[in-house]
Amino acid sequence: MIGSVWTFITSSNGLLQAIIIAAISAIIARLVTPKGRLVWSTSHQHYYSMRNLEGGSFPVRTQQLWFQNVGRAPIEDVELVLNWEPQHFEVWNPRGYSKSKLDDGRLVLTFPYLSANEHFTLSMLDTIGDLPIVLSARSKSGLGKEVIMAPMRVMPKWMLFAMLGLMLFGFGSLMWFAVQPFVGVTAASGT
Repeated sequence: MIGSVWTFITSSNGLLQAIIIAAISAIIARLVTPKGRLVWSTSHQHYYSMRNLEGGSFPVRTQQLWFQNVGRAPIEDVELVLNWEPQHFEVWNPRGYSKSKLDDGRLVLTFPYLSANEHFTLSMLDTIGDLPIVLSARSKSGLGKEVIMAPMRVMPKWMLFAMLGLMLFGFGSLMWFAVQPFVGVTAASGT
């Protein structure tokens, strides 16, 4: 089966080869073209029951949201829509943004741009009720994706380079063994 396909490809007048090369070139160009991608997550949230001076208690809710451009190109017009405006919120790293409300009272925060691999956090605090949820996070390049975030150990650079080297060696070995049936060369024959 593979031999007949290979014979057809090599015996054609070049049109099929040109189509295959054009398709592979288009796929590679799409993969290497830089794009921006917005992701967001809840990095942490807490609920505290604080005591009043009169003996009662009141709730304090905090939450921090993380927004990042994980792509290789900047994204423009990042827009975050929250259910309502929290009692207090802060954007960190300090940056310019505009705040507006929709007709139904939902809070919209608009950031002009987010560079490649840049991030910011939105910290919220409320002592009256619940905190709002993110209804949407989007930019000119598309919708943002919610991801799960958890603390992770940071490995030393030498260990990361060693793992990268082993992965590259493994990938090269896989490619070598995958090409062997098509080339007809085996390690045992020595040719």
